[in-house]
Amino acid sequence: MKLVFKIFVIGILLSTNSAMACSCGHVGIYKNRKGSDFVFKGKVAEINEIISMDTITDSDQTARYRRTIYTFEILQTYKGDKKLESINIVGGEIDCEVVFKNGLNYIVYAYYDDKKPHYKLRDQLEKKYLTTHMCDRTKKSTFWTFWERFLLRVT
Repeated sequence: MKLVFKIFVIGILLSTNSAMACSCGHVGIYKNRKGSDFVFKGKVAEINEIISMDTITDSDQTARYRRTIYTFEILQTYKGDKKLESINIVGGEIDCEVVFKNGLNYIVYAYYDDKKPHYKLRDQLEKKYLTTHMCDRTKKSTFWTFWERFLLRVT
């Protein structure tokens, strides 16, 4: 019985630790807009996954990782180049990644990053790309996000 209890406690501790990795405090619309490089409402038009392998810094080990490229049709630009009709947002195997679904509309708060999108390779640099994460206000655009869309238009 003690063994079952110990396994139960260890399971709770491990699951709590991973759940806390993506916990975020509330960040307001204005502050998130200000901290983002590109903010827009868009529809996911295409999703492509690329599998890569790179050597981990100071190691002989390699890391195999997935990079997901989401192509958005831009419906409304709130911050950034208003002439763009489409844009790519890159996701990868990092904590708090936002997973988009094809054909759905989202409000996206994106920023430039130049680190490889894998937790073991974050010390390695590459060409800048736009990305986002769960701690931004990035979310599915619905009727209930009308107030946020309005504030983004007027600020």
